Amino acid sequence: AAALQGLKSVVASARWKPNGCSAQARLPRSTVKPFLAKVGRTAFASREESFLTSSSWSVKFQNALSKVFSLAGGSRPEPDWRADEVGGAMSEIREGKAGVLLADENDVFYNKAQVVNRDISIAVIKTFAKKRQEELDANAKHMKVRYARWKKKSKGGGQEQNKQRADAEGAEAGEKAKPVREAPGLDILEAMAASGLRAMRYALEIPQVNKVYANDIDGKALDAMRKNIAHNGVEGKVEPTKSDARVLMLQNPLEYDVIDLDPYGAPVQLLDSAVQAVCDGGLLCVTATDMAVLCGNSNEACWLKYSSYPLRGKHCHEAALRILLHTIQSHAGRYKRYIVPVLSMSVDYYVRVFVRVFTSANVAKDSATRVSYAYVCNGCHSFNFQRVGEKKTTAGRKKG
Repeated sequence: AAALQGLKSVVASARWKPNGCSAQARLPRSTVKPFLAKVGRTAFASREESFLTSSSWSVKFQNALSKVFSLAGGSRPEPDWRADEVGGAMSEIREGKAGVLLADENDVFYNKAQVVNRDISIAVIKTFAKKRQEELDANAKHMKVRYARWKKKSKGGGQEQNKQRADAEGAEAGEKAKPVREAPGLDILEAMAASGLRAMRYALEIPQVNKVYANDIDGKALDAMRKNIAHNGVEGKVEPTKSDARVLMLQNPLEYDVIDLDPYGAPVQLLDSAVQAVCDGGLLCVTATDMAVLCGNSNEACWLKYSSYPLRGKHCHEAALRILLHTIQSHAGRYKRYIVPVLSMSVDYYVRVFVRVFTSANVAKDSATRVSYAYVCNGCHSFNFQRVGEKKTTAGRKKG
């Protein structure tokens, strides 16, 4: 009875939006499992983050909660995961700190299954922003170049910000303040923004953001973005644009600190321009949803898109991540650039990778040493790797 009462208080304090609108509505499996076991439910989602983002699991969990509250002698608050009516034919969908207005006919695409994607992207970009500051303090070459470019572009506008940081740190240390350089704010490009929800969440939830460029080639999407930008009050931080994403990135080389590519299907057509548009040391976020191709259901299509032949098996999702990383590296290498993977994940029906892009011809030449051919036995599934290239150095020999 005490355990049931505990769940009742937890659920009553949460705003239930299990279809993917509120991160605070997700409960850990360790909390939920004992209560569902009491009402005869023993099956659980394999991942905590997907437990309440699946529509079918949401219905099952709500039904289970109703039974739990009836056993505890109380009434469950009515779940509220539907969009709130705003006025006329428009409705609002809340996610994180942002809200988007959508018409009943749903002119602009909104994917509620990608909430985990957007949540993790925000966490990664926040960490990336902190890392940039550490690299600037350590006088990393790419950050010195980025800082000088930003200072020239802002014409000394960041000096007051740096002075405030120096004064604050000096006051904490009880000594005279020393000049401290503040890392430039993040310029983020969302290449295919649709309703602009991701762009507005970046602007509202990441303090280090300077400007988010929300681009889409669809005119209806541009109108929706303008409406949602005004609705969220982020006119100064989010700039909507209507352009082909490839053209936009080619017109702005080395311009963006973060580029987010979340297309429908394969991202391969966007990678060549993306690796040119991201700045040195910048972050490239790429999603691929064509898992049937990457996991081996269509070998010929995978070769045409990713220049790789996939292997079917239990490891297919990890192989899909490695194929995508290899494709990004192959595009970056053409411009004397190389990638450093930060986070790679397979979630539901897509894979998502976060990589940093650096410029160095010498390091880019070593890309073949990080690629291998995989040989897998069809019977016992044992495997072996053969490196494409191997780097050897001879002691005492000079380059010439």
